[in-house]
Amino acid sequence: MEQKIPDTFSSQAKDFLQLCLATVPEQRWTAEDLQSHPFVANLELDSDN
Repeated sequence: MEQKIPDTFSSQAKDFLQLCLATVPEQRWTAEDLQSHPFVANLELDSDN
């Protein structure tokens, strides 16, 4: 079953969440896989925090 994600989320955010929430284990990405997803890989982190 596909999760309903708000339309206000970016397409990358929606894709990332769908991969996190996949109910079929074989379709669900691992934490290591998710680190390479563009939604996470393109984040700019504030070094002061």
